[in-house]
Amino acid sequence: DCLQRQGVYDRAMEKYEEAHEMIRRFYGEDHKDVAMVLNNMALVLKAQGKGAEALAMQEKVLGIKRRTLGPEHERVAMSLLNLGGSYHRQGML
Repeated sequence: DCLQRQGVYDRAMEKYEEAHEMIRRFYGEDHKDVAMVLNNMALVLKAQGKGAEALAMQEKVLGIKRRTLGPEHERVAMSLLNLGGSYHRQGML
């Protein structure tokens, strides 16, 4: 069962990586759609138990959102909330 779930995660990550490359080529690194894909990738990493990698990805998402949407945007606030939860779960608070 665990291996089956891992296979699903691996396939999901492959698709997200493919989408990430395409969207980056279309829009560049600093675009809201790039942040969306990276956020989805972070969720897969978290589900795989790769908390440190997920955390690094969430930090990247936050940076993109701050640059593209501005520091006071509601999506930036949601990213901060998600990041705080990740730090908390990893015992980093």
